[in-house]
Amino acid sequence: MDRPPSSQVAGEAGAHLVFFGPDLAIAQAAMAALHIKGFWAVAGEVRDAARRTACLDDLTKCGAPATNFVNNAGVGKNGIEAQDMTDGDWLWMMDVNLNAVF
Repeated sequence: MDRPPSSQVAGEAGAHLVFFGPDLAIAQAAMAALHIKGFWAVAGEVRDAARRTACLDDLTKCGAPATNFVNNAGVGKNGIEAQDMTDGDWLWMMDVNLNAVF
């Protein structure tokens, strides 16, 4: 039996959905797919603190406080050991995996 994505189930239950990920285009595609179904959704890139604040402000303005948070933005460099990463790759990974959560 095929099951709908959990975001669709949540939308059908009236949830306001916020998608943040390390790839803005993917988050926006998820948001757009839910808009087509008539669900409220916003998207952003996990390292964009201003966008996170704006999304929470949007929730507040529409009377929908954030009640559930799921951090699902974990990234790495496949096939590259930590000790072999460039400083830039390491900082990008830490920025997404640690800093973006807050």
